Amino acid sequence: MSEWFVTEKEKDTFSPSDWVLPIPWISSFIFTHIKSTFWNYNDSEDDYKDRPKVLQIGCAQGWDAVENAKILKLPMINGELHVIDWFKGNLTVDKEEEWSYNEDNPKEWKEHLWNEAKKFKVDDIITVFEGDSRKMIHNVMDNWYDIIFIDGGHEYNIVKSDVENGYKKLKKGGIMVFDDFSGDANTYDDLNIKDATEEMLETDTWDFEGQQVHVGVIKAVHEFLDGDYICVPSHHKCYHIKK
Repeated sequence: MSEWFVTEKEKDTFSPSDWVLPIPWISSFIFTHIKSTFWNYNDSEDDYKDRPKVLQIGCAQGWDAVENAKILKLPMINGELHVIDWFKGNLTVDKEEEWSYNEDNPKEWKEHLWNEAKKFKVDDIITVFEGDSRKMIHNVMDNWYDIIFIDGGHEYNIVKSDVENGYKKLKKGGIMVFDDFSGDANTYDDLNIKDATEEMLETDTWDFEGQQVHVGVIKAVHEFLDGDYICVPSHHKCYHIKK
């Protein structure tokens, strides 16, 4: 990959103002944190040599991946996005859901990802590692990423692997973002997630008297980070800064 993803030739046709707004929460999050003084960047060209690197675990048809790549390809950012997914869907999601498990998904889902990426001219900054995240995570470098966005399977053993192994890939001071954290800072204790049954942990979503909860996500994240995370309940997400 080139150090400068937005070339002089491309600047005439690269038009972020044409994109549909508002951008998804995760894209806004990435933009805010990469462009803020949190990253110690300023407007000097010297700061553009080592641009932000983002790892997204789980992308399905690629909607969020393309939105994230749009942000990363902005001329003032010029980052890159790595994606890990097996493109088969979630194992225990209801078959009526569009992201349910199906061996026939990969061809259609990957085609959609790359079509959208090419439409917005961000395909050159996306690298895909296709396969089970529990295996493919070992193919990327340790201490490499500024932001890791975990949005894969919701079953406990999958999330646990994504968190534990993904954490090794995150730079010190980097941010790990967890999608589908369906609760707040008190949910782990309030719903006694510590003593969740195997059935709860092996299921995508569990109903607690009308409250739909991804038990595996909450348990894996809470226990690995020992409660050290910030919740954004309105978006079903939380994040952690690696110290």
